[in-house]
Amino acid sequence: MPGRSHLATARMTSTLRAKCALLVPLLSIAFVARRAHAEEPHAPSPPSTAVSAPEPTSAPPAVPKPAEPAPREVPPPIPAPIPAPSATPSPVAPPAPAVAPTQAPAPAVVEPEAAPAAPPSSPRVTPPVPAAPGYSLVHLDSSYVNTWLELASRADPRAWRRACLAPCDTPLYVEGMLARVSAQRMTPSNAFRLVPGQGTAFVRVSGGSARNRGFGILGLVIGIPSSLIGGGLFGYGSFADRAEFRAGGAAALALGALSVVTAIPLLLSGTTTVRDGNGSVIARANAAVPDTF
Repeated sequence: MPGRSHLATARMTSTLRAKCALLVPLLSIAFVARRAHAEEPHAPSPPSTAVSAPEPTSAPPAVPKPAEPAPREVPPPIPAPIPAPSATPSPVAPPAPAVAPTQAPAPAVVEPEAAPAAPPSSPRVTPPVPAAPGYSLVHLDSSYVNTWLELASRADPRAWRRACLAPCDTPLYVEGMLARVSAQRMTPSNAFRLVPGQGTAFVRVSGGSARNRGFGILGLVIGIPSSLIGGGLFGYGSFADRAEFRAGGAAALALGALSVVTAIPLLLSGTTTVRDGNGSVIARANAAVPDTF
């Protein structure tokens, strides 16, 4: 029986060793927890779950679990800085209209009554300078370029000489002289007289085309005889009951009438008119057929 007792003693010894091995870690954990609590009396620490040693019971011993290390105090995480919200540009309010400071109306200044003004003195009239005997200040303007005022002596009316180119204001000797106006391709005017003395002799020329005037005169030269001849032939044919004379006379009469009707506007456009300062006509186109067509 000594073998069985020895076996039981060995079992009890191993059981005691297992229990001691279980109690030693638990006691060391409790000791470490109390010491940590004693070193930090003011710092609030999260409640820790104390592991108490199991009381021995009559139940069969449980298999011991490995001891868990005490939980370390983990510092709270530092919150990351929250980025400041980006400033949204606020709408710029329009500037308020500047209000001009209202000024109090200035008191009306009562001006003393002015003395009656003296009547204005009449301006001194400079007496006109007497013109030289036989001279006159001639002002010439024309609708045609290069218009000349020509003078000729009454004793020799064909010897015309140029005296003033339009526009001009020139004193001219006009005593006993004839005057006319002429220009290239313009119908020359008839001769007229300029009176010497004080003041200005205005000569305003409205020129006419010499070519139109020439064609107008030619139309009259052809139209008037044709109309007369045609009227005679038509009358003879009607009296003698000759149809051929009536037809020829009607054709000549129509040609003459057409020539006369065409010549009238040509003559009007080819007429040169000369007026004085009052607008009165003092000369017109020369009655002769112009040399230049």
